[in-house]
Amino acid sequence: MAAVKSKNQPMQRKMKILINYLRDYALINEIINNEKKEVFKIKTAAQSKSEKHYPFSQTEIDKLWDSSETDMFIQLVLMGIYSGCRFGEIVKLKKVDVCLEKNYFEIKQGKNKNAKRFVPIHNKTKKFWENWMEYSVSEYLVVRKNGTPFNFSTQYSSFMKGYWCPKLDALGVLNYERYDGEIAMHLPHDMRSTFTT
Repeated sequence: MAAVKSKNQPMQRKMKILINYLRDYALINEIINNEKKEVFKIKTAAQSKSEKHYPFSQTEIDKLWDSSETDMFIQLVLMGIYSGCRFGEIVKLKKVDVCLEKNYFEIKQGKNKNAKRFVPIHNKTKKFWENWMEYSVSEYLVVRKNGTPFNFSTQYSSFMKGYWCPKLDALGVLNYERYDGEIAMHLPHDMRSTFTT
């Protein structure tokens, strides 16, 4: 039963159907009696919240906004929160993919074939997009301090150590308390989780 309870709600529903069929078979063939059947409960939505990705709270977002005028990396985090894009998608953007006049950018390649899309630029973050367009000397929108583009897939560890952890820790928004009371660290995908909530 522990293996079933560790799964998400849709998987639990499928497993419940299978277990109920097995229970019915066992009852019909008198392998078990009716008193031995176990009640199987599916997690509620509140119980099935992700323990890996946790949205930024409004207090944390406010702290990010407070530092956004002076820190372009924090601007990048807010761009992610307000667009709902994966961080890897944002750092792969080229300047030609961004249309500031019409307030959108185009994801030409993503995690899967359905990831290709046009994404609106939120009015609150438009100035950040303009800042990055002006700052970058590369064809890519987002570049490191030395002017080279991020390769998020191969440089994830150095990105976390060099940018994500120190910047968010300095603002006091790196760590949070999970639903179960454990302390965990925000990850880049939490920007996307914040957008969806």
